Amino acid sequence: MSKEHAKEFFDKLENDPALRLNIKKGLETLAKQNNYDVTEEELSAELRKRWEGGGHVIYSEPPGF
Repeated sequence: MSKEHAKEFFDKLENDPALRLNIKKGLETLAKQNNYDVTEEELSAELRKRWEGGGHVIYSEPPGF
């Protein structure tokens, strides 16, 4: 994938609530497939904590979801 395609994807992600929901649900599905009994809300909360610097790994910026 080109850098332009990556940019286009994140531009769409910022403006498309259905796409954001699909990604959130996909993350939950992936976690469950790997034997983690978590909800999308719990995963989102953990990501936010990490974006804010409160987790083991600190992310510099949250994506648009």
